Amino acid sequence: MAISDYSLCPNEIRGVPQIAWNWPRRNIASDLAKTLRFAKDEKSLQAFFEKYPVALVFGVLNGQHQPFVFSRPTFGTIEGLDSIPDFLICDWRSVGPKWTVVELESPRMRLTNSMGVSAKLNRAIQQVNDYRTFFGANVLALEAKGWVGLDGNCGGCVVAGRRAEPRTVKNNQRLSRMTTAGVEIASYDRVVERCRSFQTLLNSQWKKTPVKANRASEVTSSGATRSIETQIANSLANTVSCATKSGRMARLPANRSRPATSMNFLQMMRTVEPVSGSA
Repeated sequence: MAISDYSLCPNEIRGVPQIAWNWPRRNIASDLAKTLRFAKDEKSLQAFFEKYPVALVFGVLNGQHQPFVFSRPTFGTIEGLDSIPDFLICDWRSVGPKWTVVELESPRMRLTNSMGVSAKLNRAIQQVNDYRTFFGANVLALEAKGWVGLDGNCGGCVVAGRRAEPRTVKNNQRLSRMTTAGVEIASYDRVVERCRSFQTLLNSQWKKTPVKANRASEVTSSGATRSIETQIANSLANTVSCATKSGRMARLPANRSRPATSMNFLQMMRTVEPVSGSA
């Protein structure tokens, strides 16, 4: 798929539609927490994120615009990889696509030990960097196969372990330095926390709107999202009109006159984003 103007987001990439993230998610954080509680390895979490890709968007991205999620992507005949990423996330912004490669590890994996960063975590980070090297060496071939704008400058994230793991201050500093090197290290607890923050804010934004909340598995194109937002706007306009005709003051809560957009939602999320550097 050749795209000449990166400021215009496509409705789909390689047949995968945009995720309509900006509407209520009633149980996504609690469902993820429950899955995590019983998970023995990353397989059940991989399945959860495949079913509810918006949970991965909320948990990995530091605020999203127009996201696409690809599970276990393959790259055809392009050679150079011994394995494939667990997920690729494309977040389309006003300047074009921003890609993030996500590697899931077991929630029971230790991130550190008495010697420092664990060997398993180092291998996961190396795997992410191998993917980035592969993308950088095959930009044109990837573009020809529809992977628009995917290159070696993409972000990286390893999701592994739990916060309850005892760690020294020095080991926390080591994990923080790895994040500044271009690969974020996030515990599954952080992913759940971010999901819950987004869920709370979205639900508060839509609390007074007369549209029934749908499950997190709903994935629609941008056109469907605009249709939903149009319904909300029309409904609110009718509410104001009826209140005015009846002589009563329309009582709309502050900041709830329209659904969240990328811009105002990112501004709100700055107030709830967890402290950087702690897994």
